Amino acid sequence: MKRKYDMDALTLQYGFSAKEIEKVCRISDLLEDISAVKFLSDRLSLYGGTALTFIYSPEILRLSIDLNFNYRHLDNADWGEIRKEIDKRLKERARFYGSPGYVTYLV
Repeated sequence: MKRKYDMDALTLQYGFSAKEIEKVCRISDLLEDISAVKFLSDRLSLYGGTALTFIYSPEILRLSIDLNFNYRHLDNADWGEIRKEIDKRLKERARFYGSPGYVTYLV
């Protein structure tokens, strides 16, 4: 869900450019959408710079503008088929956040 943010207030509060703040806002919206899908939230764990930023952001003023996930295999299902379903569901969510100047990569 794309939320509305007061970019001017966030820029003043954190000292980053509005463009950078917007990127972080969009990926946090996307992350919230991903976590609301049980199939994805059961299988994907957020890690990396964004995870650190979201956990420790009051103490560390750092921007990270990507989402890194580790996969958790839950059952005996074929990994290849699960990967296809994960890709499909991530693309469904990421497509909603696309706008001019933004590119979504699933690697």
